[in-house]
Amino acid sequence: MRIAYGVTMALSIMMLIGYLSLIRKKEKWLVLMFVSVAIVNLGYFMLALAPTVAFALVANKVAYLGQVFLPMAILLTIFNLSHLKYNKVLPISLAVIALLIFALVFTTGYLPWYYESVSLVFEDGASKLVKDYGPAHVVYLLYLLLYFGTMIGVIIYVFIKRKNVPIKQAVLMAIVVFGNIAVWGMEQLIKVNFEFLAVSYLLSELLLLGIYWMMQDAERDILRKKMALGQNITNEDKLAILLTRIPDGESLTARETEILYALIAGKKRKEMADELNISENTVKTHVAHVYDKLGISSKDELNTLIAKM
Repeated sequence: MRIAYGVTMALSIMMLIGYLSLIRKKEKWLVLMFVSVAIVNLGYFMLALAPTVAFALVANKVAYLGQVFLPMAILLTIFNLSHLKYNKVLPISLAVIALLIFALVFTTGYLPWYYESVSLVFEDGASKLVKDYGPAHVVYLLYLLLYFGTMIGVIIYVFIKRKNVPIKQAVLMAIVVFGNIAVWGMEQLIKVNFEFLAVSYLLSELLLLGIYWMMQDAERDILRKKMALGQNITNEDKLAILLTRIPDGESLTARETEILYALIAGKKRKEMADELNISENTVKTHVAHVYDKLGISSKDELNTLIAKM
């Protein structure tokens, strides 16, 4: 069993490193998901090796650190894949709630709120934490159920509306959501000696990553068709084309992307500063970074690139 947890941990870390080093256009919520899954599987592996209750509690908290942020990462990734807009305050609020839930879990070993008592047993070649849940554990269950309910609601909405979301993409998202819910529910009802969510999370990463690749391929096909037919290319199209010029291992930050879009729209430095509520010097710095990542040195060169589209 220790070997199984070691393999899932190694795979999750390799997938995280691979995503960060090989994928040019990174999605921040997918990055959070990869990081969270790696932390969860690290915690599971530490728990399997735990020689004492104290060490097992530390390992359990490591796993929970990833688990409280994982639903947030999956939900916001699905929001993005479904082209659903949300207020910028939402991610901050969800992160704060996740930290509060983790703070509750962190009381284990000190207060009988989350676990009333714990003990360590050795089964199937791995250590296992036997827990008697305290009254605060229901808070975490409600936390997960609210996320599951929201995800199901988004999937149903996507299938009903299906606006700008291909059916294949919607089906894959449904598999991610209902697959994880099914595995979690199975583990609640059937006592098994292995955390099958460790594997389920890895499969979810691959499916969501595959959806992003499908989307990017579709976007490139649309741009090629527009260019072949001589159709008008929008500023959004121009932005997408320019982003493909960013070399592997590099990416524009959210602010740099806003600056590039403003440059494409022909806005002056002062206009950008006023709209983004930053100083002109800050705009100048961002512009320099954008030019450097695009491999150009001036606005004239940028205009030349745009003119060739």
